[in-house]
Amino acid sequence: DGQAVEVKRFAGRGGISFSGVLDGAPFDLAISAAPCSDSMSDRVYPFSALLSVKGETRHGCAWSAEHPFTGTQAP
Repeated sequence: DGQAVEVKRFAGRGGISFSGVLDGAPFDLAISAAPCSDSMSDRVYPFSALLSVKGETRHGCAWSAEHPFTGTQAP
């Protein structure tokens, strides 16, 4: 299932960003075209992700059907 969240979308600087509010907390998600490895799965992803919410910033990796990761399918 899931929850629909209204966001504002911004493009530029080699990536895309989304801003919104989830459960009363504002968040910003920025995705850029930069190789990323999560160091646990032996995969390399085509995008880097940065999520800021509730005073915390989290870094991660991302991929899409059009831009898949490389490496093992099931770590």
